[in-house]
Amino acid sequence: MSKQDEKTAAHEQRYDTTFKALLDDVTLALLSFLFGEEIIFAQELKESLFKQDTIKPALRVDCAYYIRSRLRELAGTAVGHVEFETVPTSDIGARLYEYAAMLHHKYLMTIVQVLVCPFETSALPRSPLQLKWGEEVHSEHRYRVVALWQYEASRLVEQEQVELYALLPT
Repeated sequence: MSKQDEKTAAHEQRYDTTFKALLDDVTLALLSFLFGEEIIFAQELKESLFKQDTIKPALRVDCAYYIRSRLRELAGTAVGHVEFETVPTSDIGARLYEYAAMLHHKYLMTIVQVLVCPFETSALPRSPLQLKWGEEVHSEHRYRVVALWQYEASRLVEQEQVELYALLPT
């Protein structure tokens, strides 16, 4: 890894760490905001995913939780995966697909994903990721994209969501 790549990775990791710390402090409120529905239960999963039969390093998800939603309470528990990307790359959809497949394989549960992009970017990812052969879609992977810079800060203030005020600068 070049010195510039190391600096960029360290810079991006700092933001990941900050968002993870915020998530630890106001878990249900922030997960509800990110998933777009009221999350009534969350239990963190400390997660490193290992690919079978490989010597590559483990994939590390930013945040994963067992979650239950008030809206889908009868559907039971799912695994909620939150990934923070300060500078999304063109492969983010494929990485989310890979994370989802590995999490599903491990937990045999529905995986619900949110990609959080805190800063303005011209390369905002779009869901769903579609794998096609010709015009035929063979596989489709959906995830929610939360572009924080597109939210009106005044809405959080009006709704008195004090626990989310730390997001206002983004």
